[in-house]
Amino acid sequence: MLTINPNLSTTNENYAFRGNWQGISWQDKDSQSYDGFDYNEEKSFWNEQKQVFDTLTNENNLPKPVRKTMKIFSVLISGVLGAMAMGWASRRSIDAVRKFNKMDKVKNFKSNNMEKIKKLVEKFEKSNFGKQLKTSTFGKKATEIYSNAVKSYKNLKSKINPEKAEKYAVRTFGLSGGVTSGYAAMDQDKNGEQ
Repeated sequence: MLTINPNLSTTNENYAFRGNWQGISWQDKDSQSYDGFDYNEEKSFWNEQKQVFDTLTNENNLPKPVRKTMKIFSVLISGVLGAMAMGWASRRSIDAVRKFNKMDKVKNFKSNNMEKIKKLVEKFEKSNFGKQLKTSTFGKKATEIYSNAVKSYKNLKSKINPEKAEKYAVRTFGLSGGVTSGYAAMDQDKNGEQ
């Protein structure tokens, strides 16, 4: 089953627990891995562990407290699987959006249309209706809110590190997926479903 990694205190590149995946090199990166993390390999490992705990949960020869403990581990592993899935999916989505935004056609579309939008706004501001709207109470308030939002956005954008923001987003989605999966597993157990 699981064995404690004796090198845990000497390096942070190893797992605390090791199973059949001791040969992973943290420097290997391909389309299926991020920072040495191979999702499919990890998923199969945790699914195997969950099956072991589920089997022990249904074992009638074990005392009831041990079976309950095995069920708790099974629920925790369901949470780990959910967290991995959400984290993996969010990171893949972020990468897909980043690649999409770097495409030449998208860049050209953005630059061409932004110029057109700027010209339309300028034309609207010069029109009689635009001038009346701008001097009205509503127009003044809307302009103030918009300018404050733009200032806030620029200020926030200058202070945020994109790499850190990506890590926080992935971790947040992963955490929510883990909690949701664990809760669903507990709820499923309460209802007597398998």
